[in-house]
Amino acid sequence: MKSKSVTQEDPMGCAIACVAFAVTDSYKNAKKLFVHPEHAIKRGYYNNSIVKALRNGGLRYSFERANGKNELISREGSIIFIGIDERYPYGHYLINTELGWMDSWVNVPVIPRESGFRKELPGTAEWIIYKVY
Repeated sequence: MKSKSVTQEDPMGCAIACVAFAVTDSYKNAKKLFVHPEHAIKRGYYNNSIVKALRNGGLRYSFERANGKNELISREGSIIFIGIDERYPYGHYLINTELGWMDSWVNVPVIPRESGFRKELPGTAEWIIYKVY
């Protein structure tokens, strides 16, 4: 995995940034791994689309609903969808890394967007997209 955070370039591109980090590539190249790259503008992505993009990038992932006891949340490489709240009105994807949680828009809602790493997950995990070994 990369050691530099990936900034999302589209309003709904947090999933693309997580995939870019996982496959150690740029945001633009990771966007090409998605069947519908245009969804990064207004719609965003569901878990199955992210798993397919990761597969297109050579990685095997699966997903499941999160619960408070799931150790997959803390596994490096897991991509977590946090639920809707005031800060993230559409939810948000982050990836767990050795440096912390890679957040593709750490200064939301400010533009220009900036990415970075967080020590804590900034919301409640609803879905886990995890690497299959």
